[in-house]
Order: sequence, then C-alpha cells, then structure tokens
Amino acid sequence: MSARRSRLAVVVWAPLFVVGSLLAATSPAAAFTSAGPTGAVPGSTVAPASTSVDRTMSTKARTSKSYRASIPLTEWVSSTHARYIIKRESGGNCKAVSPGGTYRGKWQMGAPFWSAYGGKTYASRPDLATCSEQDKVAYKGWVASWWNPWGG
Repeated sequence: MSARRSRLAVVVWAPLFVVGSLLAATSPAAAFTSAGPTGAVPGSTVAPASTSVDRTMSTKARTSKSYRASIPLTEWVSSTHARYIIKRESGGNCKAVSPGGTYRGKWQMGAPFWSAYGGKTYASRPDLATCSEQDKVAYKGWVASWWNPWGG
C-alpha cells in the first residue's frame, strides 16, 4: 500500500494592468475601490485621487519633515496613499468608532494623537469634529512622523 501525499498550492493574486508592452501590478491603493485609482466610489466621503505623482510616499517625504510640511494639506489628503489609509481605517466615515472605542473618526485617531496635534481645539474627540478638522489634525501628525501613525 503506498502513501499518498497531497500538495498545497499557494496562489498569489495581484491585479495587473498593461503599461505599454509591460505588465505592472497595481498598488493596494488602486484596488481598494470599485472606481479604481482615479476616483472615489460614488457617495463616498473619500476625495478623488490626485492625478500627479504621490509625493507623500517619496523618499524625500519619508526622510524630511520640512519637505512633508511643504506639501499642501489639500494635496496630502487627496493623495493615493491618504485615500488608501482613509478607506482602510474608516471607509471614509468621519463618525467611525473602533469596536473598543479607542480610535475614532475618519483617520481612526486615538486620544493621545488627537490631543498632541491640536484636535482638542476643534472637539473633545475626533468623531465629534468635522471631516475637515480631522484632516488638519491628521496632517499635522503626518508632518511630524510621516505615515507611521497608520502603519507606514
């Protein structure tokens, strides 16, 4: 009697698109919405993607606080990576609250982050502030430490 072995096949899937004659994998940010990398899902509070290069993910942005500060809030919040973070954290819901109540708002900011970057000037908690006010506080946190508060 012979022993039978089963093999486990692992398949990794990455969305692809054609660029000239090359195939390139799309970024996670491009695949997060049914509208793709160029726009938000209808009815979403997530802003349309920027048509320019995402400077927020550049080496210069990662390594230079002064460079991050030179990127305008409007460009930052509409960047591909910011849109990806917003979708992942709250789905664009400015009133979102994590299951344990620790993280709140569009960017899922905790109380220490909210307080450290001036959120208390707007409201006692992120989910009580406007989306625009939440963006301003999150931007200050990003300028201070790049995307690290959201996992890089």
